Amino acid sequence: RRSVMSSLLKANSISAATGSTVTIPSGTTLDIASGATIDATGATATGFGVSNTGTIVRRNTDQSLTKNAITKVQFDTAVLNPNSWFDVSTNHRFQPDESGNYLFISELGHNYATSSNYVTIYFYKNGAEVYAADWMEENGYDTHITASAIIDMNGSSDYVEVYTQNGGNGTLSLQATSHNGSTATQNRLSIARLT
Repeated sequence: RRSVMSSLLKANSISAATGSTVTIPSGTTLDIASGATIDATGATATGFGVSNTGTIVRRNTDQSLTKNAITKVQFDTAVLNPNSWFDVSTNHRFQPDESGNYLFISELGHNYATSSNYVTIYFYKNGAEVYAADWMEENGYDTHITASAIIDMNGSSDYVEVYTQNGGNGTLSLQATSHNGSTATQNRLSIARLT
């Protein structure tokens, strides 16, 4: 019967005997003591889970709206989507594979109304409303509205969508560009993981 002995390794540098990889076997715990410093200056670190990059998507063209109907905003263009967590082609939803609290900021540009009415932004999680914000749209003016919410995501099945509602008259739409001549896309969603 062999006995298992513990030992203490002291070294200033560790090099791989063959190849270019030093492997810690599966099931082994590498315990870094409290107060220690890991200096990865100039190194490439992968596989550590949380990505600090955000997600930004936009609606690249006008989207028609039906009066008083709650309509999903179909963000169809990725500005920044490194993890492919936002589906810009089919479901138009954000579904991350890392759990945590996420900050959502949505900006929408509604076309000018022929009567004063409320316009609304909704955040839906898993098909149910979790936050809504209203603005009064004045007769004859475009309305640019912004809403934000922090939503907890489980990193597997949870997803978030943005909806909007306009109770005005006339031809209703989310406008890709504003009437003041700006060519910047008005309708966008920015997302960042907080914790």
